[in-house]
Amino acid sequence: MKHALTSAAGHPAANGAGANGVPNANVGAIADVGANASPGALTLAELRPGELCRVIAVRAVDDPVFQRLLHMGLLRGREIEVVRRAPAGDPIEVRLLGYSLSLRRSEASLVEVERRQ
Repeated sequence: MKHALTSAAGHPAANGAGANGVPNANVGAIADVGANASPGALTLAELRPGELCRVIAVRAVDDPVFQRLLHMGLLRGREIEVVRRAPAGDPIEVRLLGYSLSLRRSEASLVEVERRQ
């Protein structure tokens, strides 16, 4: 079951990034919260209010955070709209599956996305 969830989210454990979901050296430093995203990848944290996107992968380095993001519906292929940001840019409100969700910027930076029209 866990492998099915990790595969659906594009988690490193299912994509050969490292044993037991631990990122290997070419994935990035764990201390830098979005460093494990693919080079040149766009993250949810980079989008502006009103933009639409589709989740490509969730690159959480900590299993509780990864599981939390999955339980909130952030799975590969999921359509998301960025609704607004707090004045300081954190948190970010997004809409998916008919509900609104607020994410910390650090959490949003773990969600790799592609822009939609």
